Amino acid sequence: MVPMVITLQWNLPFAGVMMLLIVGFILLAVLRALNLIPRRYTVVGRRALVIGCIAGTLVMWLSYQPPPQIHRLAILPALPTTATDAPAGFGYGLAHMTVDLIREALPKNTRVSPIDIVSSVIEKTPPADLQTALNVCADIGARYAVFGTYNQDQDRSVVLQMHFVTVEDSTVITQQFSIHPDSLSSVPARLADAIQQHFPPFADLSLPRKEVMNADAFIWYCRGQAMYQHHTPEGYWDAAEAYRNAIAHDSTSAWPYFGLAMVYQKWKRSEYTHQAENTGMRRKAITHAAVALILKPELIEAYRIKASTYRALRLWDEQSVSLKQAIAADPEDPWNFAALSRIRPERFEDMGFKNEARVGEKAVQLNSDAILLRTMLIRSYLNAGELNDALNFAKQVLDLNPNRNDVLLAVGKAYEYNAQSHQAVNVYTRAVELDQSNQSNYIGLADAYSLRGNSEKAIETYETAIRRLPEQADLYYSLGILYQRHGHWEKAVPYFEQAIEVGNHVDAHFYMARWYEKQGDRQKATELWQQRILLGDPHEKWTKKAMTQLRLLSPSAVPAIGVNQ
Repeated sequence: MVPMVITLQWNLPFAGVMMLLIVGFILLAVLRALNLIPRRYTVVGRRALVIGCIAGTLVMWLSYQPPPQIHRLAILPALPTTATDAPAGFGYGLAHMTVDLIREALPKNTRVSPIDIVSSVIEKTPPADLQTALNVCADIGARYAVFGTYNQDQDRSVVLQMHFVTVEDSTVITQQFSIHPDSLSSVPARLADAIQQHFPPFADLSLPRKEVMNADAFIWYCRGQAMYQHHTPEGYWDAAEAYRNAIAHDSTSAWPYFGLAMVYQKWKRSEYTHQAENTGMRRKAITHAAVALILKPELIEAYRIKASTYRALRLWDEQSVSLKQAIAADPEDPWNFAALSRIRPERFEDMGFKNEARVGEKAVQLNSDAILLRTMLIRSYLNAGELNDALNFAKQVLDLNPNRNDVLLAVGKAYEYNAQSHQAVNVYTRAVELDQSNQSNYIGLADAYSLRGNSEKAIETYETAIRRLPEQADLYYSLGILYQRHGHWEKAVPYFEQAIEVGNHVDAHFYMARWYEKQGDRQKATELWQQRILLGDPHEKWTKKAMTQLRLLSPSAVPAIGVNQ
């Protein structure tokens, strides 16, 4: 049990004061009943308790000092106004370089949000308008933001239309920049100057007056950023070539090496015949991230790249070491603790943390404004088995953010774990009303109905979701599982088949293989077991179980994936 759940808003401790009074009155009554103190002492004691509690409450109220406000800035990549406008990827390169420049000159009580965190949040919803920018800021807890668009005019100069946003009152200042192609690498310094001008907390920036990268290298780096954002094998190949060209023009900048680390981390082929190639790419990612850190030790994002790559390689000790190195390099960065909270507890016990909930609390303490960190902490409480604390904190988060879909999902899960199915249904229903395009909302609602024992409503929820989102394989699979758990295989099978047809759902192959075994169709069962093995993680227990089943059915049909049973 946590000694004290994190509170997002400070309140006078009336509950504690009342408990103290009650315990004091009971103690005085017991002493009086045993004739250990005279009656007048009992009366005096009660008065002293009341006066002391009132005085203590007043002292706490008057002496309370809120934690110092941290002014966090998020720089969001500027987007081209059309697909053919301006050098593709210029906005991403500009964002990265500006963060790098400002990071070296931050005044006290200010922070710049790490670019890898910003990129992960905006990956699905690029910040093209004020509301999406404000949503990003809410996720990462930023009080100030810069975003915008760009295109090219007739003489090929880049025209930036940038917006400087103060989140608290949603005020926006717009400024336009025109940059000649020959001076693109000076843009980060110009944008940093504008941030210094428009945001008072950043007025004391002591910016180095230099270009952050060789001009030609900067252009190649921007091209690499553009290609990387495609998230396709061809895009990764082109991005790697562009980053290597950037290094050829300027080998002293850490960012092209960081770009190569990102590419090699993502560069993965799903077929397990390519596992050796995938492993080689991941090791290249670690190497290039290490080079980036040599050139710029404060590039904390590179530590996180190394950690996530080590996780993909299942090198747990190396993953935890990388995150601990990140924390040592910047102990005030909450995202390092957020990443640390996702690994096994024995990996961070030497840092004084009992479990993942304690690590998650540290992240929230460092940035209590970030909704993403709050929802992660709810799940950390649940994973640590601290169900009451998960629910109490979830209620706080919900009170502050009643219309956030990610918050509703996390709160619904907290109600489920605490067996409060009625409240879970209400929360998930609200989530569905807010966003009918999110399959997780329907899956959560159906789970809550199942928890209440209302299978009919759970089935109805899945059917509604499938009508609205017919391309989501997880919905067909989840409905199949619901029927299968109740023994209705004949109803489950069509949904497993749909899950395979729509999205080649890996786990649907498992259940369909079992079904065909029951029907005595050895050939079809063998094919499906093979597909389950080839599509799944070879180290995961259900893949190994599929190998066991296939070995019993047809030993010669077990595919070679380089992993023993």
